[in-house]
Formats: sequence, C-alpha cells, structure tokens
Amino acid sequence: MNGPKHKLCTKLSSTYLRKWWITIALASILIIGGIVVACEFSVLINAIVDRMVALRPGAKTFGWWAKPPVEPKISLYVYNVTNADDFLSNGSKAIVDEVGPYVYTETWEKVNIVENDNGTLSYNLRKIYTFREDLSVGPEDDVVIVPNIPMLSATSQSKHAARFLRLAMASIMDILKIKPFVQVSVGQLLWGYEDPLLKLAKDVVPKEQKLPYEEFGLMYGKNGTSSDRITLHTGVDDINKYGIIDKFNGRTHLPHWTTDECNRLNGTDGSIFPPHIDHDRVLYVYDKDLCRLLPLVFEQEVMTSNEVPGYRFTPPEWVFQDVDRHPDNMCFCPAGQPSCSPNGLFNVSLCQYDSPIMLSFPHFYLADDSLRTQVEGISPPQKEKHQFFFDVQPKMGTTLRVRARIQINLAVSQVFDIKQVANFPDIIFPILWFEEGIDMLPDEVTDLMRFAEQVPPKIRVGLIVALCALGVALLLLSTFCLIRNSHRQSTLHLEGSNYLATAQVDMNKKQNKDNTNNQQPAGKTDVPEKNSSIIMKLKPLQRLQLAFCLLLCLFSSLIFILSCGINYRQELAKEHVRFRQEMPTMDSWINSPFGKLKSYLFNVTNSEAFLNGTDTKLKLDQIGPIVYNIVGYNDILERTEHNVTYRKHRYRRVEFLPEESVSPDILNQTIILPNSILLGSAAKFSHEAPYSAFGFDAVTLGEDVFVTGSIYYFLWEFTRPGLEMMSKFLTLTSNCGLLHNALKEKEEVYTVNIGPESGIENFFRIKSLNNDVILKEQRQRTRGPDGESCPAYVKGALDNSLFPPFVQKDTPLTLVAIESCRTLPLNYKGEEVYQGIDTFRYTLIRPYEEAPKCLQNTYGVKLPRAMFDASKCVINDAPSCFSQPHFYGSDYNWERHFEGLHPNEEEHEGFVLLEPVTGIPITEKYRFQSNIPVPDLRFYSQRLRMFSNMILPAFWYEFEMGELPDLVTRLMWININVVPHLQWSVMTLALLLALWSGLKVVRLFYGNISYRQLYHRICCDQAGGRNNVLLATTFPQDALTQCQNVNVK
Repeated sequence: MNGPKHKLCTKLSSTYLRKWWITIALASILIIGGIVVACEFSVLINAIVDRMVALRPGAKTFGWWAKPPVEPKISLYVYNVTNADDFLSNGSKAIVDEVGPYVYTETWEKVNIVENDNGTLSYNLRKIYTFREDLSVGPEDDVVIVPNIPMLSATSQSKHAARFLRLAMASIMDILKIKPFVQVSVGQLLWGYEDPLLKLAKDVVPKEQKLPYEEFGLMYGKNGTSSDRITLHTGVDDINKYGIIDKFNGRTHLPHWTTDECNRLNGTDGSIFPPHIDHDRVLYVYDKDLCRLLPLVFEQEVMTSNEVPGYRFTPPEWVFQDVDRHPDNMCFCPAGQPSCSPNGLFNVSLCQYDSPIMLSFPHFYLADDSLRTQVEGISPPQKEKHQFFFDVQPKMGTTLRVRARIQINLAVSQVFDIKQVANFPDIIFPILWFEEGIDMLPDEVTDLMRFAEQVPPKIRVGLIVALCALGVALLLLSTFCLIRNSHRQSTLHLEGSNYLATAQVDMNKKQNKDNTNNQQPAGKTDVPEKNSSIIMKLKPLQRLQLAFCLLLCLFSSLIFILSCGINYRQELAKEHVRFRQEMPTMDSWINSPFGKLKSYLFNVTNSEAFLNGTDTKLKLDQIGPIVYNIVGYNDILERTEHNVTYRKHRYRRVEFLPEESVSPDILNQTIILPNSILLGSAAKFSHEAPYSAFGFDAVTLGEDVFVTGSIYYFLWEFTRPGLEMMSKFLTLTSNCGLLHNALKEKEEVYTVNIGPESGIENFFRIKSLNNDVILKEQRQRTRGPDGESCPAYVKGALDNSLFPPFVQKDTPLTLVAIESCRTLPLNYKGEEVYQGIDTFRYTLIRPYEEAPKCLQNTYGVKLPRAMFDASKCVINDAPSCFSQPHFYGSDYNWERHFEGLHPNEEEHEGFVLLEPVTGIPITEKYRFQSNIPVPDLRFYSQRLRMFSNMILPAFWYEFEMGELPDLVTRLMWININVVPHLQWSVMTLALLLALWSGLKVVRLFYGNISYRQLYHRICCDQAGGRNNVLLATTFPQDALTQCQNVNVK
C-alpha cells in the first residue's frame, strides 16, 4: 500500500487542495455580493426611507407633521400711497412708498385628525400669528394709505351694470362719505376694520345670504383654526402619493376653471412632498388663497445652513404668462379671452368673492415692466429678493427652506358714472407683498436627513469596495496557489516521498492489526510503471481553458444578477416610446391604412301612409353595408426627444369596395329618406317668432318632406331646389351629401409626447392640436356656464392611432373624435381574447350615459341619455346629434315613432380592443348614428308638425381599423409571449452556465477528470482525513482502495 498510486491518492485527498476550492467559492460569493450591493442597495435604502417618512400615527415623523417643530415667519411689505389726493384730482401718477417688513411668527398644528380607511388623514389646520415688533420696522399701529378695496371692487364690478345702478351706487357712497383711499393701521389692513360698505351690505342682505365676513382685512379670519377640511394621503399604501391632497372640503377638484387639469387639487401643502425626488420631477403646491395648483420645477442644487443638501424648486416662468405666450393657461380664463390676466398676473377673483384681486410675484417679478411703471416708487425686481422658491431634501421629500413670495394687486376699472372714481384710471394697483417661509429645521430633523443623505452612499461604496476587493484578492490568491501546487505535484517523485513514508508505516500497522489473515505484502499493490505515472501538470492550453472558464463563470454570474434587476419589457417599452425612425411601429404609423367605413341608411317604406295619417309610426328598413376603404397617412413635421409634431392626412383617398358591400350595385338602389335639409332648416327657425314659421312654409312650399333618390345621391350629391331660396336666410352649403362633407380630405397638426423622459404613461398623449388645446368647434361652449365639463380640451387625449404601453384597467384614456367634434373618454368594460391575444375592451359610450352639460341640448331639444349634440360638426350647423346605432344604450323611446330598429350590443356598440402591454390597438370599431333632433314645430304646416319632438335617424356608420402589418403583429406577439419567458430563460441559462464553468474549473485542477471521477474525489475529500495518518486510522481499507483506484484511473 505504499506504491505511487497510494501516495497520489493520499496527496490529492488532503485538505490542502480542498481549502483553496472553498476559498474560490467564498471569493465568488463576495464578488457577487458586491455586484448585488451595487445594483440593489439603493432599493433597500429607499424602502427603509419610505417606511420611515410615511405618516403612521405614533411615529416620530407623524408627530413632526402634526405639530411641526419649526417657527415660520411671514414678513409683509405695504405700498403706502403718498399722493392720493393729487392722483385723484390731477391725474398724477400714483407714488407709493414700500413700508416694511412687519413680521409675524406662526405656530402650526393639525387638529381634529381622523384616520380614514383608504390610507388618508383628514384634519383642520390651526395657525396662530404673533407680531414680532423686534423684527419689524415699526409697530402694528403704523398708519398707511392704501386703495379702498371693498369700494373699488364694487365699482369695478358695476362697470357693465345698468347705468342707474352705477348712479345709485355713487349716491350711496356720497352719503356714506366713502373715498377711494383709506387711512388705516397695518394691523387693521391685515386683520380687519369696519367698512361702511360692508356694514350696509350686512344690514341689507337677507340672513340666508349672510356675507362671508363682517369686517375687511387681507388676512381676516386666518388667525386661528381654519374651517377648511383637508384630506391627504399618508403614503403608507403608496409612497408616491405621500402628502398629496385627496380632498379639500370634500372636493376632489376645484370648481373655478374650465378643465379638469387646471382644477386639480392633487398637490401638497408645501411642507412635505413624495420622496426620491429627481431633477425632472415637477412638484405641485396647493394653497386656498392661490386658487390653483402651483407647479414647481427644479432650478439648482443648494446647501442649507444645516449642511443638508437640497434641490431648489421654483415656479416656471410660464406659470403666470398670458395665453399668447403660453396657450395652456387658457383654462384659467373662465369667461374666455377677455377674462385672461395680463402677462405676469393671475386672476383669483373667483376665490375672493369676485373681488378683482390679481396675484403676482413681488415688484412684478417675471411680469411685463409696464405694470411696475404704472406707479412710481417700486424698484426693479431682483431675483434674490423676489423669487418664489422651495428648497427640498430629495431623499425624504421634506422642505428645508421656503420663500413663498406673493404680491397682492387690485385690478381697478375706470367707471365714469361714479364720480368718486371717475378719475381713477384702469390700473393694476399694488397693495402689499409678503414673504412666508422657514429658514432652518431643528437639529433632530436635520441630523436624520444628513444621515439619510450621506451615510447610505458611503456604506454602499464601502461594501462594494470591501466585498469586491476581498473577493478578487482571495480569487487571485487561491488560483495562484492551486496552479502552483498542481505544478509541484506533477513533478514530484512519489516513490521517494518521505512525507508519505510515515503515513504508510502507520497505515500498514493498522492493516496488519485488522487483516491478519489476509495481509498483503507491502509493495504488491497493482501500480503502473514509473514511466506511466499520471502527470498532473497543467499544460498551456489547459491553463487557457482555466482562465476562460473563470471569466465565463464571473460573466454568467453578472448576467444572472443583471437579469434579476432589469425588466426586459420595461426596457423594450422605453425604446418603443422613443419613437425612432427605424422602429417598425413608426413605419406602420406613417403609412397607416386607416381602415374601412361601412355605411347604413334607413329606407322609409311607408312614407305616404305616414303623411296621410294611416300609419303613426315610420317603418324603417336598414340598407347596407356600403363599404369604403379609407386611405391616409401621417407626415412628421418636427421631432425632438420629448415630442413630435405631425400632420395627419385623413381621407386622402376613398375607394368604394363593391365586393364587400351588401351588393355590388348598391349605390344605384333607390330609397326614400326624410328631407334632412327641410327638417333641419325648420328646426333652426323654430326658436324665432311664430310668424317666421309662416314665412318658412311659404318659401318651402314646393319641398317634399320625404325625398326619393339613389343611395349614391344621398351619400355624395344630396341637394334640393329649395336650398337656393333658403340660402338667402341661412348660410348653407350647396352639397349636403351624407359622406361628401364628412369624408373630405382633412388635415390636422398634432404635437404629442414621446420619449421615456415624458413618462411612459404619457406616450402619444396630445400636447396641442392645430396649435391649440381646445377644439375650435367647441371653443364658444367652453366659455359658457358649463364650459368646465365640456369635452373640448385635447391636452392629454389620444388620436386613437397609438396608446401608452402598460395600460391598467383604471388608466384614463380619452380619444379626440374629430368627426364628433369632441373628446371621448374610453370606458373599460372587461378583458377579451381576440385572435389568441388577451386584450382590454373599451366602449365609447356607456349605456344610458348622460352627455356633458354643454352637449345635452340641440336647438332647444333636450337630448336623451347616450346622445350628444353634434350640430357644430355637421354642414350648415344643422341640428344633429350622435348616438350609437339603432339608439343602442339610449333611454329614447324610439318605439313610439319607429318600427324596424333592432338595437343590440354585438352589432351596435362601439369599442376598442387594446393590447395592454404594448398599448397597440388590435381592432377598433367606432359606431355612431347621425340623427336629426326635431323640436316642437307647432307653428309650422301639418306636414312638418308630424315630426315634432322626434329624433329622426339619418344613417349610421362603422369605422373599422385596418389590419396591423405582419411585422408589427409578430413583434407584439414576441413582446407578449416571448419576452417574459426570455428573461427567465436568460437567467436560467446564465445560472447553469455559471455552474458548468465553475465545475469545469474544478475538473481542470484535477487533471480534466470526468464528472464521475470528480464526484468520487469529492466523496473521498469528504471521507478523507486532515492528513494521511488520520485517513488511514479512520476509514476502512476498502474505501481507501476505491479512492486510490479512482484517482489513479
């Protein structure tokens, strides 16, 4: 048992080599740990921060939020008018002297806190103001002369009232000795003084119409607990909503402005923001006195006095710009263009009981300089003194420093009939400006912020360096030692090893003792000749293989870790929304086939029986489909990283498809339809005086109420002889073919969002349409009392060609329906499998859905549910309304007037099937029916009176999207079905490759042995001792013999 085979087995079974393999495994684990820390450490820290900042009752951050450990200050600067008499009598320019600061400290506390079930808190805010004369320029009793705001507000509001009211107001003011300027103390101006006009109003106004205040003061009623009830998100369920207002006094939106976007309330109160803020984030602050959300954008990185780094956010320059410079501000003009504010001002009269109050930044910073020079004494604005900003700690979203600087101005209108203000010109008169904010936070708060900002990155870097450096060092050391040891063993003469001799003696003694009857003489082991002994030396090629396998193992491990941290679908979506020229979806979108239009007309089969009174209902026979192929394309005008402007060419070519229509000769078929020109004109005249009806009957005496003609005639060439006569009274188009005007070639210019920087969820959402944010056909309606809800605002809507990826069931999707002159919100209905693809089904109009208020009436006809006015969309502004075909989903009692209609969901419901992952519409079927709403025609002739209060169906159409190109379909299929499995496949393959290459390295060190031999060698290592003596004294001889035989083989 002391031959070469036994010596080799004993040597290779020792722990000398095994400990280096353990070292390599440990080194690999350390390197992988360093990579994991590099990729995922920030995720762990963010999760800790999220839990720490969320508002949980009893937590320290909750206590800081409920009763902030800060002392905010508000400094006020009053514009004291020094030449009030000269200004009124001589027309001199007003001279003001800025007096201040008058400083108050504030104590904030949230009271009446209630925790709600939906992850929100409701509370009232208590603010206590304390005057600080030591920080002020003088006492509160300092007297100033300022415009009489109640009086000037009343006179300005009376400018467009009846003249006798203005004269009466002048007399009242003369009796009460009310003047355009008042002399009051600073304290009275802020906290209230008795005004004779308000006192008179209080005595005159009925008790049920009680005025909101009894005295006038710019901060009247603000010192104490506010009655406003605020509900905000705690961030426990969704950290992205942390601090965001959910409701204000029970409202989720403001009632003042013309769009939902401008009426949003989902900002914070300015003290906290959602954490993990980056430079691209837009923050929003809501304050009741601002009357809107104030956006804040990143300006620069700053360092506070507490050595806490922060981001400075300021209002963008466009926030108070006029609509000429920033059209999106049109929504803040509730009465249209005339109500828009001058550049640099914001009209808050709707929030101030219609007082003409205008807000700006101090000294008219960022406003037209002409506003500042209307009066003398206001120095040019300086950014350092007059800029509005928030300094925010980005990791936790906590406000570090604030300078909320706002100037209050009064928009005065000259009223000549009121002698007290006859010489008071149209002017934006500055009253005062204030600066509210905090300078620093307590050390306890800033220490926590410094820790959250500074310590985790250092720990991360330290862990990465330590783990990777230690892992690489151990890997290099163990590799070197293994190669060096392998070379030593390959050149060792095993027969003369003294190291093995001692072990062999002890082994022989053990064998002689246990196997006396079967003792085998020493040296009789079957050993190969010396010149045939195994040479373990690693050759250059084997060393190259070893290095390659080591690198492959590390590379595979890296690929596995990266695949764990990267979402393949998300990365593909980012490429998709970049909308590059070489993308297949781009080519498909540019050369879009648009689709097919199927038209259906209603042939009246009993026209004569209806007119003579035999039948009381019209019998309708549906004719169709008449199918046309619609060809158009999109033309890119300008493209940037964030948006693309393109021209959509609709109806470039319209081709009749006889083989797909109900009959190849269908266009020549003769049918009978109601005379839509006659009935529409009568409806337009119906609101005039009764004698107009007699004149109308006389002019149209030769016109029939039912017209006979071919389908082609009604679709493309419909005109009437009486049209020429009626055109003298109405502006009319000569050709009233149902499709002639609808399918005229049209062009629209869209600007839409692209690129991941704009947000994947905002991909292809419209920024403007024809350089406007409002559909021109509905602009007038947005200025009316129901303009707020009018679906005419295109910003954020979609043009139905592309949708954002990763659509959820509650993702808001709105389409611009050009043919309907409105926007249409898509209503999620459910999931549906279409051609093997899982899709979301959206409907255009829900059954019995009430139309927006501005679209509920057509020429005096109150429309039933699931219908909306479309008169601004059709030729001649004819009375028209749209519904779904056969009045599907409407509560209109059509059975009272018609026979032959069969509304059903399958044939008449308009819908979109959207693949939610890619945002690609699989199929779209827009189904609308054009109807003629006829009002009460009681003053017209009998032939027209018979149609009173009817809603006549004219025709309906189905627009079906063209088939997607095969390449787009295949790519979509790959994204849905392959990419998720591909990610797991890559991870699995990388892991298996790492294991295989690791085992290959081990085999190379053992002389490129087989996996079976490697298994036995590992078994031998586990069964072997720490040295050969222990091996011999611990295990039976047959186990050692097997080990030796395997190793030698």
